[in-house]
Amino acid sequence: MKKSIVTFAMCMMALPAMAVLTLPIAEDATSEAGEMRVSAGVTIESDFNMYGGRFTYGLTDELSLFAGAGLADPDAFDSEPYFQVGGKYVLPVDMPVDLALRGGFGIVSFDEGGWELDIWMINAGLLASKAMDDNFTVYGFGGLSYSKTKVTAPRMWGGRSSSDTDSELAIAGGVLYAMDDNISFYAELAHIDDLFVSGGVRFKF
Repeated sequence: MKKSIVTFAMCMMALPAMAVLTLPIAEDATSEAGEMRVSAGVTIESDFNMYGGRFTYGLTDELSLFAGAGLADPDAFDSEPYFQVGGKYVLPVDMPVDLALRGGFGIVSFDEGGWELDIWMINAGLLASKAMDDNFTVYGFGGLSYSKTKVTAPRMWGGRSSSDTDSELAIAGGVLYAMDDNISFYAELAHIDDLFVSGGVRFKF
């Protein structure tokens, strides 16, 4: 029983870090019809790492959709696959910076010591970007992150479950560097209840 209590405590301590499921942003506030892009990278936090990739497709010059998957690797549990989907809508405004509404949905499940931990989250907000020259683009994001967690006890404990929800301010900022017309790199800092550092590469078809 002592081991089960420790496992449950580790579940609770890991919850704040899971808010990263729809990050990183890793894009500017523009869209191009027919554009296809893949990205791959890593996100690092003191108790939680995430490795994965994402496919983005431009439906129109205003709307892009993305889907991604990878491994969520918290210190408290074994690595498990995560999945995410979302989209971006470019706002028709005349400003010195490009603006878009961006939203994402992410989900992951863990099973440790008979305890099941299911997490899903929604992240939505405003994305702004500006091309500094042909190679560098800076971007920033501000919005809200809403997450729901469900913990299910082992069968020997009756298999009962409990749920909790949480809302946090989500902010992020980063830089894109285009090596050529196809390959670019990104570096990003984000804060959702904790600090996250991300980096990776993108390829445009």
